[in-house]
Amino acid sequence: MPPHKEHYRIAIIGSGPAGWTAALYASRAELFPVVFEGPQPGGQLTITTEVENYPGFRDGIQGPELMEIFREQAKRFGTEVVLDTVVDVDFTVRPFRLMLDGGSTIAADAVIVSSGASAKLLGIDADVGTLEAGKVADVVAVPGNVLSDIRATEHPLLVMHLGKVVPLPDAKARAAEMATIQGGQDIPVEVLDAFF
Repeated sequence: MPPHKEHYRIAIIGSGPAGWTAALYASRAELFPVVFEGPQPGGQLTITTEVENYPGFRDGIQGPELMEIFREQAKRFGTEVVLDTVVDVDFTVRPFRLMLDGGSTIAADAVIVSSGASAKLLGIDADVGTLEAGKVADVVAVPGNVLSDIRATEHPLLVMHLGKVVPLPDAKARAAEMATIQGGQDIPVEVLDAFF
């Protein structure tokens, strides 16, 4: 669905938590923003199962459900939502010009870029199947500022702690072995080196 107008006061690129928060504040200020949801509406939280570290949800909440709550709250105050991807922005002219994947061009007085991030994958066929299934059995995320017992799972390949990969003994060799078993292909050495 294309945008309803050709000119907006605020255009927000991205529909993860940052995009919806910006939309909520802008719409409550009666600036009537437009959010371009992009290629992954809701951002990375839509591929996350249980979110347990977000305030207000004592028992946790599913990532997609949380993003739907954000979306509906922003819409309630007047945010327009467009299911399209911004492919280019001309910041050399005022108002700024946003070109959309669907072929439309719109103008905006202000642009908030909250395009988020993408998961760093190993580059093997097994990555896609793992993400589609919503599980990453051989990766352990360790929350907080201390490493808890990472051996709680059965020999994880990778441990993420505070956004960094914590190398485990023989993990590189095990990752290559698992990729061959699960995906039927070898992982290039340079891909493994990026992780270990």
